[in-house]
Amino acid sequence: MNPTINGASIGRLWLRLGLTVMALWLLLYYNSFPIVLLAWEPANTAVGVALGLYLVWQPVFLFLRMERWWSLALALLGVVVAVVGSMLMLGMVVMVGAEEAGEFRWQGTRVRSILINGGATTDYLLELRQEKAIAPGLLLVRSLGGYYGCAGARVMPTKAGLHIHYEAMPDSNCHLRPEGEEIRLRRFVYF
Repeated sequence: MNPTINGASIGRLWLRLGLTVMALWLLLYYNSFPIVLLAWEPANTAVGVALGLYLVWQPVFLFLRMERWWSLALALLGVVVAVVGSMLMLGMVVMVGAEEAGEFRWQGTRVRSILINGGATTDYLLELRQEKAIAPGLLLVRSLGGYYGCAGARVMPTKAGLHIHYEAMPDSNCHLRPEGEEIRLRRFVYF
């Protein structure tokens, strides 16, 4: 057994691996599966920024710990990439804004429509999500979809879910059908 490997370093390795897997899972599967979020949006933003910075900087620290000449060169290159990536991510957090566009209750859940402003060069995104409180301060959230360029869309509740209607304008980027779109909501089977 290598004398430099001990139980504490293996524990730190498993912790790093766990944080990386959790961050990647949140990034990749947010739109596919329900996830647990905090009820306070600024806390979710802070956790997202922390996980994003962790993913950007983790390879740099990994290469620095190897103590080889080539790993130092890779770490220096990684610092340049990590600084640029961190600046881009923090800039996006500052530029992107979200505001509540509507909300209604459906079978013990809350359905929210949120307008996300992507900055000066993009159009608004209408995001729909279904939320259920599972504990004080924790929400189980399912993304119902995002509709780019549909800031003026009306979301109306129906018995089976919701109906989205948008009166298209000539220069609109919204790709909803003229008759609107039905979204069937599902009950949360977890709680």
